[in-house]
Amino acid sequence: MPDFEAGASMIRTYEAVVVPGLLQTADYMVAVFRGGQVLNEAVFERHVQARLARQEILKRRNPPTLVAVIDEAALQKNIGGPAVMRDQLEHLAEMARHPHITIQVLPNSVGAHPALDGPFVILDFPSPDDPSLVHLSTLTDSLWLETPEEIRRYTLTYSQAQASALSPDESVRHLLELHEQLQHE
Repeated sequence: MPDFEAGASMIRTYEAVVVPGLLQTADYMVAVFRGGQVLNEAVFERHVQARLARQEILKRRNPPTLVAVIDEAALQKNIGGPAVMRDQLEHLAEMARHPHITIQVLPNSVGAHPALDGPFVILDFPSPDDPSLVHLSTLTDSLWLETPEEIRRYTLTYSQAQASALSPDESVRHLLELHEQLQHE
């Protein structure tokens, strides 16, 4: 995935369970990897370093546009404890201030929505010769979808989820409200 992300002009991601990897703080990332996988220390460290390296594309001179729709449930999951979650929520609000990054929270109050089948990433490329790709992660592998019909269906699903989400400004306010709630824990 890192090679495709590096070449993308736009990355659209929907995440239901955790904060998207490109937007994770190091402590949150560590908690995610430690919480869900049985890895020896060397493999664990490689995973963390690889994800940190992937995040560098957002800091380069001409970064891709990143549009992230994050299900509120992912933001309410106490990954790493209250301090880690406070830092993560603050980091998201800070990242949303970058002109090439848009973060939208899909509130629990929406209920059922088209993206309930799970997280996915749509990668768009600057050249019309390079068609968009959809990336799905599984427990053991990655799945890449590239047919026009698959891209169309995921693009429509993403658009519907994005339309149901809070606006970018409302999302930042909501992130800061969740941050404030954690101040008391």
